[in-house]
Amino acid sequence: LYVMAFTSNATAMKAMGVWWKRVHRVGIHYLWFIFFQSYAGRVIDPEQAAVAIPFTIIAVGAAAIRFLAWWKTRQRRAASAASA
Repeated sequence: LYVMAFTSNATAMKAMGVWWKRVHRVGIHYLWFIFFQSYAGRVIDPEQAAVAIPFTIIAVGAAAIRFLAWWKTRQRRAASAASA
């Protein structure tokens, strides 16, 4: 999170080039994993399940939305490459 925050400016983007996108992609997926693991681990505890279940569903939903966006982009690229 700190690396992402420190590199979230135009100067850092320009200096890092393609690595900026890689750092931010890995960072955001790592943060997602931490939140998912934290909430999913609490699902089995009856006292914490009321909070854990909805947030686990939200975390899985966020991953599904991200995956569908990636898939749609991939399909568009494949279609444009096939028509070219």
